[in-house]
Amino acid sequence: MSSVRSGRAVIFASLTVMAYDYVCTLEKEINYVWKQPFMMGCLLFYINRYLPFVVLMLAISIMLPDVDPETCYVRFKVICCLVMLSFIVSQIILILRTYAMWGRKRWVLICLLCTGVFCLSPSIVITLAVVVPALHFEPVRIDGPGCRVTAASNLIAVPYLLILISETVVVGLTLVRTYKYLRYSNSTWIHQLHQQGLLFYGYMFIITISNTIYPFLVPSHQKNNLAMIQHMAHSLLCSRVIFLILEQREKLTMTHATTVPNRSLVLSTVMFDGDGDVSLADI
Repeated sequence: MSSVRSGRAVIFASLTVMAYDYVCTLEKEINYVWKQPFMMGCLLFYINRYLPFVVLMLAISIMLPDVDPETCYVRFKVICCLVMLSFIVSQIILILRTYAMWGRKRWVLICLLCTGVFCLSPSIVITLAVVVPALHFEPVRIDGPGCRVTAASNLIAVPYLLILISETVVVGLTLVRTYKYLRYSNSTWIHQLHQQGLLFYGYMFIITISNTIYPFLVPSHQKNNLAMIQHMAHSLLCSRVIFLILEQREKLTMTHATTVPNRSLVLSTVMFDGDGDVSLADI
């Protein structure tokens, strides 16, 4: 029953970190997001920001008393669908950011879209058609209320591996673009943006590799224990990158009110022109 305790500990630890980060960044959200017109960028931000809370609440509901295995299966299937949606949104945010950093070059967009389709489509199919149907639950009678997984497929590692490939392409393009601008730009916030992007990849690389290897090393009822950590990390780190971009956009709006339109999307991001100057552009 220690596996049940560890699974619950991961869920409550994830919720604690999410809540703490939310409190710490709520002021930025109010200042930089709530005042914006509601557009596509807003929708992406809110899904990335708040969907993990919904997922965590559903995960906690599986631990409640009188929850039978069939109900656990249905709720876990919903959780898997929401987690996949969250991953897709975070990938869209990273793709848009990378596309803008490359000055909206067509070949970059094609490369990113092809990578996204190649990696995310099989991930969705494998998760919903193989991983979820392979799950089986049983009531937790000794250790407390709720259900626990008694059978799970090792193929759960495949979606994480595909996500890692997608993020590697994104960070590769970011590194190539970074090499030029960190050499010739003295902008502190540009350095911060690139550093956060690289830190994002570093953290996600470690977590994704762990999720890829972990299912082969543990019993069935522990295979999903690290999934919530990756879901939470994607949300937190993407939100941090967005807040940094919007904070700089707000400063430029105050300094150059005539050059930065007030109707900009929430996902305004970095653009570099041919001379290496930095500006903001809407996506």
